[in-house]
Amino acid sequence: MNVRTCLSASPLLGHLPAAALDELSAEAVSVSLRGGDTLFEAGDPTDAVYVVAVGRLRIELAVPVDVTAGDIVGEVGALTEETRSARASALRDTLLLKIDATAFRRVLARHEAAHRALLQLVVARLRGEHSGRRSQQRSAHVVAVLPLTEDADYAAVARSLAQALTADLAAHVPLLDRQAVDRDLGPGAAQTRFDAGDANARLVSWLQALEGDSAHVIAAADGMPEPWTLRVARQADRILLVAGDGALHSDTLQALETAATPAPRELVLGGGTARAAELMARSGARFLHHCDLQRPQTMRRLARQVAGKATGLVLGGGGARGFAHIGLLRALEEARLEIDMVGGTSMGAFIAALHAQGASAQDIRDICDDVFVQNNHLNDWVIPRVSLIRGRKFLNKLRQVLGEGLIEDLPIPFYCVSTNLTRGQPQVHREGRLASWVGTSMCVPGIAPPVVYQGELLADGAVVNSVPVDTMHQMDRGPVIACDVGAPGELSLPGIEGPAPEALLKARRSKRPQLSDILMRMTTMTSDLRLEENARHADLFLRMPVHTVNMFSWDALDDTIATGYAHACEVLESAAREWPGEAEPPDFQPSPNWPS
Repeated sequence: MNVRTCLSASPLLGHLPAAALDELSAEAVSVSLRGGDTLFEAGDPTDAVYVVAVGRLRIELAVPVDVTAGDIVGEVGALTEETRSARASALRDTLLLKIDATAFRRVLARHEAAHRALLQLVVARLRGEHSGRRSQQRSAHVVAVLPLTEDADYAAVARSLAQALTADLAAHVPLLDRQAVDRDLGPGAAQTRFDAGDANARLVSWLQALEGDSAHVIAAADGMPEPWTLRVARQADRILLVAGDGALHSDTLQALETAATPAPRELVLGGGTARAAELMARSGARFLHHCDLQRPQTMRRLARQVAGKATGLVLGGGGARGFAHIGLLRALEEARLEIDMVGGTSMGAFIAALHAQGASAQDIRDICDDVFVQNNHLNDWVIPRVSLIRGRKFLNKLRQVLGEGLIEDLPIPFYCVSTNLTRGQPQVHREGRLASWVGTSMCVPGIAPPVVYQGELLADGAVVNSVPVDTMHQMDRGPVIACDVGAPGELSLPGIEGPAPEALLKARRSKRPQLSDILMRMTTMTSDLRLEENARHADLFLRMPVHTVNMFSWDALDDTIATGYAHACEVLESAAREWPGEAEPPDFQPSPNWPS
């Protein structure tokens, strides 16, 4: 490793005069970190400046910052002699050049022009005027693929994923395994130990160069706790654990604990397994993918998740106005835009759940017609001590429609949101009985009784978060489409000046808001405050023009769908050319008479 070349490549130090760079090169010593190692903690004394030669560090600021080859860490603290402001750790095996802080200041003091130039660059960067690599997201991502069960065909999943990414990006995505490394670097190179000095530096540099030349790298290992598996785990930005129906591959979990990698783990389940909850808990995985090697579309969905191009859809609550979501789904079908994740609140949760099960827009329309129009499942009235209805009929219907399956078994990742009335906060449901949690998300306080769970009361998610874009945004998987069917300010009685306490009681039934309308408005007022923030999190936010539709106008099903469809076509058509993942604008051919 040429120290002088590394310092010259730094966006900050590279601007210094040659004499100053020569002196700093003489002071620099090399330091190696394993992926997951901590370089320093917030509050530690700033005793050194570090330049990244190979690898990647993460600075744990309010918004985490990743620094890579050529970036410098700790220069501000060294100049001001202040303590470290944040924790820094290695995201993968990393080689650094360490320059003692006192020596750093001494060299700059001897070169006044260099000192002044460096200060100007630091100030410019802090103001956002410097466009160095520290402020840019890296485009290269290393994905590790390991077996979680003994029968997992992890190698086939890795090959299929690399092929899907290559096709999607129209650029080669390399697949690394021990054989590929040994073929390029010589026999046994893949099994090089971290403490092997120059041999390790050579392998780390080779991997870094491969990353720099590729949008993504897929690295496969058999899970045995040996140098190649440990290195793959430490180099990864994301770890995919492939599971079948066999026994747990304990060596993989041991290797991950030994590697102590900070990379998030995700579970990839083949078709037919029903062990999602158990395997998620045993492996520490944070996300679940259902993939079948015999169904290419599932591997393409996994590729979009890995590439950050997965499309998320979030549907809001709004009673009968939520039928407009079905029009949006029809427009998305015509646009050939696949939805990779879906979430929602209240009526949006119901429609999102049906979509996650694989139902088409036409299927969902027919189901809604049966559930809400042809049959009234919201009329099991009770003496209003807790609510107006018991809710048992509707929940039984939900179980009939959605089945007794689990959220984690859905082919498309799904979540819904309820309101924890006990804690006064939203509660996100990603696992458990689908019908139960969708029903909970639809329990309007005062109309249906809250659901008791672990001693706490849960109700309609629209109370605090009617369009839960924030949850989808936090997944950071790609663009998000969100659809709002709310109608703020809908309660009114025009023509009455007042104050008239009994005006509502005397008004004609056709004009006055009903008790259910008042209860719905009361429960969603808090949610309105969050709506604008959620809209900013969405890449495409649709506000459906359905304010004239009553919350319980179930018989307006087809008219509301048609309104939503027309509006969605208009919005999507204008956004089509900018939407990720589409080689060409969708060929919209609106069907004004749909649904038939």
